[in-house]
Amino acid sequence: MEMKGLVVEVTGRSYKLGDIAAGATKSCFVKPTSESHVEISYMLVDGQSRNSSIGCYFEPSFRGRIYAEVKNGEVVRETYRFSY
Repeated sequence: MEMKGLVVEVTGRSYKLGDIAAGATKSCFVKPTSESHVEISYMLVDGQSRNSSIGCYFEPSFRGRIYAEVKNGEVVRETYRFSY
C-alpha cells in the first residue's frame, strides 16, 4: 500500500521523505538533539493518517541503523543495531 508524505521524527528534528510506493524502501540519516526514539507519520492512499513509534532508544552520540517494515498501514517489523 502506497504511503504519502512520509516523515521521520526524532527529538528536535524531522525529515520529510515524501511518498513511497508499495514494496519500495527509503532511508535517511538522523541526528537527534538529545535522547530520542523514532516516530514515523504518513498518510495512506485512502486518506487515513498514521503515526507509529519505533521501539528503540538512542542518543546523539550513537551510531547504527534502524529498519521499520510497514504493511497495510501498520509497522509489522522493526530492527535496530547501535554502537556507542
